[in-house]
Amino acid sequence: MSAGPGYIPRVSLPVAAAALAALTACSAGPEGPVELRLSSPPAETSFRASYRQDIDWGQTPVSREYGARYTMRAGSDTPGGAPATLDSLAITVHTPHGSQSLDTRALVGESFGVSVPPRGGPATFTDEPVFEMPGLLEGRVALSRLVDYGFPPLPDEPVRPGDVWTARHGRPHAEGQIIVRAEIETEMRFAGWETVGNVECVRLEGRIRGTAAGGAPQARGPEVEYDGDIDGSVEWLLDPATGVVLRATVEEVSEGVLAAGRAETPMRQVTRIRITAARRAP
Repeated sequence: MSAGPGYIPRVSLPVAAAALAALTACSAGPEGPVELRLSSPPAETSFRASYRQDIDWGQTPVSREYGARYTMRAGSDTPGGAPATLDSLAITVHTPHGSQSLDTRALVGESFGVSVPPRGGPATFTDEPVFEMPGLLEGRVALSRLVDYGFPPLPDEPVRPGDVWTARHGRPHAEGQIIVRAEIETEMRFAGWETVGNVECVRLEGRIRGTAAGGAPQARGPEVEYDGDIDGSVEWLLDPATGVVLRATVEEVSEGVLAAGRAETPMRQVTRIRITAARRAP
């Protein structure tokens, strides 16, 4: 099987699938090869995204949780991408001193655009909602941080269950005021077919590996720098008839070192993301 730029066929390591919901069942699916493409929803569709990140840096463990609901409409080919609206957003930060829920009311109802890449990978956002994080995590965080894993990297050619391919891409990765560039390699596998409701879905599994490096200038003292490694797994359930991902489940671990001059602090982050198509309009 040949593949286009950025997609390199190779033998992939098996990745354990995430636990399935009760409405999901195994299915044999078509026996022939399937061409996989992504698209904006053919009808108005609501998605739910949950994101939790546990950060341990020295003596100050911090967790943050996001919960968002957004609606996408047809229109991948329109200028600015498919129209979308942020319907709800909840952000809570947990520290040893207590928990804080952030006021996100100003962002709810904002409209933005999502250009869905047909062969997958990071999407392009227009007028993307951005929110501010306080305290130890101070900085700007964009909505794409929550939803970008809903777009798996796909091969150029039709594939059958068991086929594998590799995709590489870079992504900006902000940790508060620390701006990190992550270089990611994802080993992909067409793991089989599953039924979600009455929809026959392709189940894709991915093993994520990568590096992350970056820093942030300080008003006083030496620049803060970060260098680390990324490892994780992803599972997608893709409706091949519409090109819409009905479910994405991610677990990613990043371990590295924060350095400021001669001072170094180990840092470990565990990120869990789940994206679900919650409602499809008739």
